[in-house]
Amino acid sequence: MPDKSIYDIDIGEFDSLLLPGAADIEAAVEDQEIIEFIKKFNGKIIGAISIAPILLLKAGILKGKPFMAGVNKVELLEEGFLESDLTEMKDWDECIENPIEEGYLNSENILTSVSYNFVRFEIQFAKMLGIDITPKSFGL
Repeated sequence: MPDKSIYDIDIGEFDSLLLPGAADIEAAVEDQEIIEFIKKFNGKIIGAISIAPILLLKAGILKGKPFMAGVNKVELLEEGFLESDLTEMKDWDECIENPIEEGYLNSENILTSVSYNFVRFEIQFAKMLGIDITPKSFGL
């Protein structure tokens, strides 16, 4: 259970936002209050994995930035996203067919990845926050 709602949080107390993956985020993508909450983190360190980068896309934070997401472009086009929103996106099929060695994309202060790269993603997110985690602790 959360300690606070998005209405009770002072964004100034936070240096980052981490958005985990989920089976379905349609309700969150359509909830303007959640999107407005996410927008408040623009300029801070943001990590989003799996389908969660779509929340950043909806919030306009990924405009013109390369990103990865665990969904295919065709599905997003069917949901009403514009082709221009997806030009810098590396979708699920592209990630499978031509994987990025690092396992994530880092564009300025925004880190995105797909689910099977979660260890590399989390190690990089920790580094961005100044937390030293050795890859050996994950067998890498």
